[in-house]
Amino acid sequence: MNKSSQCIQINNWIATLVLLFPFINGAIGVDGASLITLAMIGVLFLASMHQDKYKMLPVGIAFLLLISIIFIISFLRIEPLSYTINYLLYFSAFNVIALFAGMLRVDVKMVIEHSVLVGCVGVFIYWARGTTYEDTGIQMGTAYAMIGILFSSIIAILIRTKYKIFAIINVLLVFLLHVQKAPRGIWLSIGFYVAFLTFYLLTKNLNRAKGILVKFLLMGIAVVFIFGFLTNMSNILLCINDYLIDKFNIQVYALWKFSYYLQKGDLLNGRSEIWESAISAIREGGFFGNGIGYFESIMEGGHTHNIVLQTLCEAGIVFFIPLTYMLIKSIYILIVMTNRIESKEYLYFLLLFSYGVVMLFYSSTHWLWVPFWFFVGYFIGNRKRFLHINRGNE
Repeated sequence: MNKSSQCIQINNWIATLVLLFPFINGAIGVDGASLITLAMIGVLFLASMHQDKYKMLPVGIAFLLLISIIFIISFLRIEPLSYTINYLLYFSAFNVIALFAGMLRVDVKMVIEHSVLVGCVGVFIYWARGTTYEDTGIQMGTAYAMIGILFSSIIAILIRTKYKIFAIINVLLVFLLHVQKAPRGIWLSIGFYVAFLTFYLLTKNLNRAKGILVKFLLMGIAVVFIFGFLTNMSNILLCINDYLIDKFNIQVYALWKFSYYLQKGDLLNGRSEIWESAISAIREGGFFGNGIGYFESIMEGGHTHNIVLQTLCEAGIVFFIPLTYMLIKSIYILIVMTNRIESKEYLYFLLLFSYGVVMLFYSSTHWLWVPFWFFVGYFIGNRKRFLHINRGNE
């Protein structure tokens, strides 16, 4: 194996460990697990730099510098500083390396295969130990960590890797472990993933002219479906909930919670009030926001549970513009590139976006979600390449 191949192999394992960072830490299951995983990533990163003389992309360095400046300004504006300090420490320890790990050259198929193998070991550990915890936050975090394995394993099945049987086992076990307990944010990510996966499968073999026509038709159908679902959401979800209980004696937590809060007249479980508070804070902060950790400081630790509101609150247009660009271009890639890039490339991008970004529109915060920063790094490192790849089937 030559030096370049050795470096790619190392990069593949770095990408796998970073992508599955929350899952691996949960599987290890001891205090300080994240530091153990970080140490493994750090050693591999040093090996990659030694083998290939890895250089950080200038745009990545500029992005890191921008975030550092916002943190400095935040320290001058916010009081108390406890949440700002916590975010800075977490970002410095975990997210920076995830950002630059996302920019590494990797073999996508190998990353997927590594993810399946790591997932198979980890899922059996979760299965043996159980996934019910007294701390609902840990239980929710475990559920979110699992979807990285779920999505990776589905890709492994579709691109026919040599670990297909392990991928099938992962899908079945993750489904059985979490179908009843998964929170609503999980179903949001899964729904997004399945929708674009279906979109891809229906359009991947079409030439450009036919592809444009079919894509417009599918998007029209999707708009009608979403409108109909939102209009009749209560009846649809309650019917599904009753059917599962009556026929299979299965009570899905997300559907039960939906029914519970529907009866209380608060379908969003208090998020509407949180989002109103975030909008008020955004108005107070003006064009340049209030600083990182400001919302948590006035809400006693509560997050905005929405990445757009969070970025606007923290740094106004400074964070909002790059975030909006990334989101719009990502959706553009997911819609336009289905029949213009290799299957593994498209499915990998869908995995990273569905796993790293989608849940942040409804839950948690990007400062504490390592897969988000891995996606940002991957997006920065590949933002131009996606627009020039074509499989020649036009």
